[in-house]
Amino acid sequence: MKNERLDKLMTGAKKHAPAVALSAVCGWLLSLTVFCGLSDDRFTAVPEFADSVPTLIFLLSVLVLSALIWAAQRFLSDKVIPLALPALFTLYGIISVADSSGDAHSKAYTALVFTILSLAVVALVANFLKSDGIKLPTKDISARASFIIVTVAFVAISAYFIVVLGSRTAAYCSPCYDMGIFAQMYDNMTETFLPYTTCERGEHLSHFAVHFSPVLYLLLPFCYIFKPTDVLVWGQILVVFSGVFPLWLICRKVKLSNFKSAVVSLLFLLYPAMSSGAFYDFHENAFLAPLILWTLYFIHAEKWIPTFIFALGVLTVKEDAAMYVGFIALYVIFSRKRIVKGLLLFAMTFAYFLFAMWMLMQGSEGIMLGSRYFNIIGYNGGFVDLIKVALVNPALYAAESFTYEKLLYALNMLVPIAFLPLMTRKPSRWLLIAPLFVINLITDYQYQYNLSFQYSFGSGAMLLYAAAINLADLSSSPEECTEEPTECEKDEKNEQKEADLPASVSTKKSFRSGAVAAMLTVAMMASLFLGAARAPAQFFYVTRVFAEKETYDTVEDVLSRIDRSKSVMATSMYLTPLYDVDELYHTSQALEPKKSISSNKIVTYEILIHTDIVVLDLRSYVSDSDNAEIWERVYRSAGYEVTERHDGIILVMEKKD
Repeated sequence: MKNERLDKLMTGAKKHAPAVALSAVCGWLLSLTVFCGLSDDRFTAVPEFADSVPTLIFLLSVLVLSALIWAAQRFLSDKVIPLALPALFTLYGIISVADSSGDAHSKAYTALVFTILSLAVVALVANFLKSDGIKLPTKDISARASFIIVTVAFVAISAYFIVVLGSRTAAYCSPCYDMGIFAQMYDNMTETFLPYTTCERGEHLSHFAVHFSPVLYLLLPFCYIFKPTDVLVWGQILVVFSGVFPLWLICRKVKLSNFKSAVVSLLFLLYPAMSSGAFYDFHENAFLAPLILWTLYFIHAEKWIPTFIFALGVLTVKEDAAMYVGFIALYVIFSRKRIVKGLLLFAMTFAYFLFAMWMLMQGSEGIMLGSRYFNIIGYNGGFVDLIKVALVNPALYAAESFTYEKLLYALNMLVPIAFLPLMTRKPSRWLLIAPLFVINLITDYQYQYNLSFQYSFGSGAMLLYAAAINLADLSSSPEECTEEPTECEKDEKNEQKEADLPASVSTKKSFRSGAVAAMLTVAMMASLFLGAARAPAQFFYVTRVFAEKETYDTVEDVLSRIDRSKSVMATSMYLTPLYDVDELYHTSQALEPKKSISSNKIVTYEILIHTDIVVLDLRSYVSDSDNAEIWERVYRSAGYEVTERHDGIILVMEKKD
């Protein structure tokens, strides 16, 4: 009798042990999250943080919360732990990454570590589901619900970034490159319809002599109504994130379920390549993501007139955008098997590229291959040299593509989408990954492999598209159908056939479905972790606007009284709000540093452009303030006098008559 009771007790303990153990993990994670959230310390990922946590209260918290979670799993729903564990781990990871010390790169590394740990969390959940025979809901949501989720997420995330980027501009932290350039360009366009600036190259020059970007005219109508700086802030955000809608349509077109279509769309909105780049002021590359995705959608829809229209739109973004359309054309030929259409698309791309190069050659800059691929072809090299090196010295391409910084960049591009672009048996789809190498990895231009800038929009859009179509291939469940009656009816007829399949085939389908769910879960967690790595730097500007309101009121008052009819030289952050000055120059254009022969340090500057007014930034946290004292001395010796000074804020000097 005792043995029977003992066996019963052991059987019960064995049955409930996994739930008890995972409840304890959930309770521990929830306690960590609460204590981290309540902590006054700036950084939780430091040894000192443990000293601030009362051990007894923490352990009691873990015990109570674990018991509550176990009870909820036992008596309310058997899905509490499978849903709570990844959610709590994600929440704790977000807080830990955001509060970790170091710069954005250090935080990104911490985010990747949490992503690796998330694999273990997903594995624990999968094992728990299997051992307890628990099945998560498989019923799909409606297409309308899916679209509403995507739209609400688009509005929420766009609003967040408009607020933080607007705060950055309001805090006078948007530099000349690139916000000041485009603000002055659009101000001139409202008067002359021509994209001229003086602050881009230190002379009266069309921006199209630097980059041929006719697409910029799309925002011009709004600049007649609103300030150019405001248009650039919300314009970039809305343009970039609007790419979520063609991606959602692509997911539907390739027969992903409505739920998975919503998940992939959310990955786009959280994708570091989009969210990080969108935060850095304005760049014409903002148009790449939506235009590329609309082009790919119409290719799938077999609507070729819109395909060519949107492909032409991509080409008008910038001269190097031909790279994206060229690879899309090759994809149409070799993967979609639309040879004639692909050849026509490639021919249009080549013809437009020749035209864009001709236009650039009319300006002072020409096409800037040497500055972008100096490591491959030198400063004077061209496209022929790039091709030649690829043919005779491919090892150089390999060596330049996989440095430490570029590997970290590649991981940041691929981990948030679970390496899905690589998961295909069709080599022709690798053409979609090619822009990542050509645009971002081969180059030695550091901004092109830095997520904080806008050079990842195009290759990011291509990767997300590849992820969507590869995910559709990996997903083979009966529910993976559109709402078209014929397709659904086919799947319904197949359900009985699937019930009669051998156990091994059924198990394989179940494993594949579970693997897809796991990949999407890890991808979502990775995107949230990497987003958290950059959130503190972004939200910093919102708090600064309120904390230093008096400072910004002073700056606004001083800058508003500067005579716009006179020529002005300004440091980077104060140049942007002066965009409506006709003759406006950046410090780097007006001043040339002179170094000591013995120490190779800058000792003074030579004035190259004598402007009527000089505006210097004295704020200690702005890099220009380091040279403000020298610049003031140089201008004083050249006959300028101080007309207004606010210590630690701003200095204005004017040339004596």
